[in-house]
Amino acid sequence: MTVKSNKGVILKAYPKGIPEVDENFELVHRTINIESLNLKENEFILRNLCLSIDPYVRITLQDPTSIIMKYGKGVLTGQVVNGIGVSEVVKTNNPNYKVGDLVYGAIGWEEYSHIKPDDASVSSFMLVNKELLKDTPL
Repeated sequence: MTVKSNKGVILKAYPKGIPEVDENFELVHRTINIESLNLKENEFILRNLCLSIDPYVRITLQDPTSIIMKYGKGVLTGQVVNGIGVSEVVKTNNPNYKVGDLVYGAIGWEEYSHIKPDDASVSSFMLVNKELLKDTPL
């Protein structure tokens, strides 16, 4: 059985002003059983390696009733915060990705992300050319 730690950062409350770690976010300790997870068509599992914490993330943390969120998708309280990062495919049922591929795209602030075909981000992942990285650590 392949049970792995899958700690993640969830949005506890919408920030008013500058976000406060203890007030707005919570580190949750979860696990994921990669081996026994039956992936549906086009789903895949990523091991998240690098996360970019960009200013746009602040916009996604707005209350969904705000004028800004009427034009985009935000994070709901209790959900994992999202960002852009580099990940390794560790399990796949998607013909576009094979185990070991490095991809760049929208991932959760968590150790592993389960990407489903209904996620808007599933088609936005780009393959990272490992050959270009052979002399450069992630």
